[in-house]
Amino acid sequence: MPPIIKTRATSPRTSKINTIVLREGKLSRLVFIPVLVQNEKNPDAGIDGDFVYQRKAAKDTWIDDRSIPLNSLKSGEGYTLRLKSEELLNLYQSLKVAYSFREEKGTPRGERTWIETPLSGLRNLGYASVAEFFDSDSGSADSFIAKVFKWLATSPQAVDTVQRMMDVGQLPDLNARLGLASLKATLAMWKENQDNNDEGVWQKLLEERVYVLSQVLSFPLVIIRSKPYLGGKGYDNLGGKYSDFLAANALTRSAVIVEIKTPLTPLLCGEYRDDVYPFSGELSGAIAQVLQQRRTFLDNPPVHKEISPAGICCIVLAGHIGRQLRDATMKENFDLQRQSLHGVTVLSYDELFRKVEDLIGVIESPVS
Repeated sequence: MPPIIKTRATSPRTSKINTIVLREGKLSRLVFIPVLVQNEKNPDAGIDGDFVYQRKAAKDTWIDDRSIPLNSLKSGEGYTLRLKSEELLNLYQSLKVAYSFREEKGTPRGERTWIETPLSGLRNLGYASVAEFFDSDSGSADSFIAKVFKWLATSPQAVDTVQRMMDVGQLPDLNARLGLASLKATLAMWKENQDNNDEGVWQKLLEERVYVLSQVLSFPLVIIRSKPYLGGKGYDNLGGKYSDFLAANALTRSAVIVEIKTPLTPLLCGEYRDDVYPFSGELSGAIAQVLQQRRTFLDNPPVHKEISPAGICCIVLAGHIGRQLRDATMKENFDLQRQSLHGVTVLSYDELFRKVEDLIGVIESPVS
């Protein structure tokens, strides 16, 4: 059986399977192209196919030669396709695999890659085969990797395996690759969602990828709670203050209050005087809100006993400098105002994710 079986649906009732190469030269070859079919009248007859001559094209691809239908032959003309014994045996064995596959899998939808091997044979599979299979079927990748992780977490033998991988330098490389892949996925989400005005989307992204904020703050960050209650309710159970999420320095446990707007939130409003551009109403409101949240939190220390109010940090994430501040004057106004704030860090989304992009560049750059 071939290490990889590929199928590609050509209709709701048919699907092409691996081309069978019968004869191959430098510039031409003879192949049989089997097609899995749904045959209700005779289910055992589940494969159609064509013999095709192909010629080599650019980049080692093969294209079908122009064919002449047999019904165009004139009286007295004919055509013979002769197969050598080895070619015929190859055709027979490959069709046995195709019929067995058809009986078990039917006519698969879409474009799929299949690998069938006994468990003992997994170690012999090359990287290219495994990568091709997982790339074509991410659902199978999710299931398989979840089982591997469960084994690593529960099996006593897993400790020895991990140690061996660390001894030969495989596991650190894996960690680096996974971390880089996560950074690239985060950057892709930013680029795809720059016009998204849903605060919930951005809150979810940052909660799941808190390392993005950690890069800006230069200390490790942990999320304590989403939409946390910070205190401030009166006897009537009204007036409580809530932030978008509450975080903490992972080492000192000092609190970090985060207020999230969106990349579409205006940073500045119209010109107030010559070359003077104040913060926009939305940004000013977000700053005032996070300051109120900080005061409420400091006035209610029992609310969050697991974190410290000492050195509390406030962050407002809003806007897009690259798209909104069109010239140096507006950028200067923005910087002057945010630098004058005490205890509040105002960040734009493109500044935040530029840190991620820079980090990817550092990881991928060759060591000199």
